[in-house]
Amino acid sequence: MKLLFFKTSILMLITSISTNAQVEHIYSNSFEVNAHTIATLNLKNVVADIKVSTDDKIHFDYSIEFRNFNQKEIDSLLEGIEVTATMKANRLTLSALSSTMLGLTVYHIDTPLALTNVSDFLLIKKDKNKEEKVSRVSKDSILRSIGKVYNAETAFNKLRVLDENGEEKPLDIKSLRMHKSRFTIKVPDYVMLKIKGNEAQIKMEDEMINELSMDLDRGLFQALSLSNRNNKIKVNYIRHFKVASIEGGDYTITNVKKALIGSINGTRIHSEFSKIEIGEIQEDNIITDFNSEFWIYNWTPNFKRFNMYSEYSKINLFYPESKYSLSTFGLNTKHHLLGAVGIIGPSKSGDKTKMLIIGDQKTAQNKIDMDISHGVIRLDKEVISVPRN
Repeated sequence: MKLLFFKTSILMLITSISTNAQVEHIYSNSFEVNAHTIATLNLKNVVADIKVSTDDKIHFDYSIEFRNFNQKEIDSLLEGIEVTATMKANRLTLSALSSTMLGLTVYHIDTPLALTNVSDFLLIKKDKNKEEKVSRVSKDSILRSIGKVYNAETAFNKLRVLDENGEEKPLDIKSLRMHKSRFTIKVPDYVMLKIKGNEAQIKMEDEMINELSMDLDRGLFQALSLSNRNNKIKVNYIRHFKVASIEGGDYTITNVKKALIGSINGTRIHSEFSKIEIGEIQEDNIITDFNSEFWIYNWTPNFKRFNMYSEYSKINLFYPESKYSLSTFGLNTKHHLLGAVGIIGPSKSGDKTKMLIIGDQKTAQNKIDMDISHGVIRLDKEVISVPRN
């Protein structure tokens, strides 16, 4: 049996039951605000749960729960955390910084693990088939994936630890050192919110109508609903981007390997080197992309117009069920259409050209117009086949 001897920390978005826990209060404060207040949040290596405030105040409440830590270990971690907040000329600025990454829940495994168990826990076994068939999924299915919560006990059931004799035994999750961050920020829905995040885990469980400007580098982001046409969101190299509903705004998504969006309406998306799945296209959306993979599953009956401009992109699109027209314009793009494959190169002059037209563009109430070069587009009603990586 191969053995793996090391200490490891596992960061998870999970639920768990804490016993014999110690709670350390980091910061708590409230500030009166009005419709002209601008709130800026500088977040580094912290977890933040942003909610709607029901009064005319912004509230900060930050604590960390520890289990099976001694006081010296707790003090060492707390020494690396710095939180300050100031209000000046109706501008509120909060800075919450940590020298170490604080996940929502972090478990520390200090005993040796069996290598095979670690592999089962961390790796996904790939299907040997060269081709994968992907079926159309509903918007509700995407929403369930966005809201999925993992249970710690179920996840750790796959792991086995080694006792002093080198024999395997079940992992007792209650014996592990664990710390859980709780940083709740409540903001009235009329306050403009600016967020600058680095390795921050940001979650918004309420319907947010605030004007939001966010620049998040690494970390993760999850929201229920973002609804403001002036929103400007930038995410880069984050582990996942999950939003159930987006209405309005300008979104830049780069280097994100898992972006799940329930629906978009009146939204502009700029993307690069990402994988983005959208459960439903609603009215008047524009996507500009470079070298990403898109999955678009469903359309509202009256989506009106959808425009996409892309280079080197892989676009997988399930047909709308309502009446529509679809056109592709560009060059050097492979089209997979209901099992048939065609490659359309440039015109004789080397310029872009019309590649595919479906439906009557003059009379259609719903129009899909795609400008794509050097890419792949797959179109089908229910099942799309793609090569495995």
